[in-house]
Amino acid sequence: MVYAAHHALMETNAKNNATNMVAFFDAEEETNSALGGADTPFFRNVLTKIVKSMNGNEDDMIKMLHNSFTVSLDVSFATHPNYRECGDPTCSPVINKGITIKYDANMHYATTALSSAVFQDLCKQAGIPFQKETSHSDFRTGRTISAFLQTQTEMRCVEVGIPCWAMHSSQESCGTKDFYNLIRFLVAFWNHPT
Repeated sequence: MVYAAHHALMETNAKNNATNMVAFFDAEEETNSALGGADTPFFRNVLTKIVKSMNGNEDDMIKMLHNSFTVSLDVSFATHPNYRECGDPTCSPVINKGITIKYDANMHYATTALSSAVFQDLCKQAGIPFQKETSHSDFRTGRTISAFLQTQTEMRCVEVGIPCWAMHSSQESCGTKDFYNLIRFLVAFWNHPT
């Protein structure tokens, strides 16, 4: 995800008034409250310094956060042929069938109806295939950066990933089509006029 975000940002040629950026955190899931993690004031402090460097004040900071949109990137659980019972039979992504929008009934992901609609509309405009993933509500998923980041910044956010098998193992497998479609989506997102 770090490579995809960095690569897409370098390919972006935005002609809008937006400030496009990526943020990488060294701590994820349950360690988000570690020094510099997403559940600390670190990112908000960086944004405050950026706003103040442009002669902005606290009101400008609040406006900036309200008008911002975050795409949180993390891989998603693909339908695994050996563990079909772990996926939702109606909403489990398949490798190389499109990037994934992630939902969680327990709100471990920050996707909302609005952020989901923005993501889906942009994918349709750019001709990028997408899928939906819903975790079993009785399975405990890891809390991603997005859920923690929202406690600090209140930005609208969509949780996006590419399907993979064996997440957090030494041999994760994903599809190259999904990877390149993710880069295409991020470039389209940053280049969008609004």
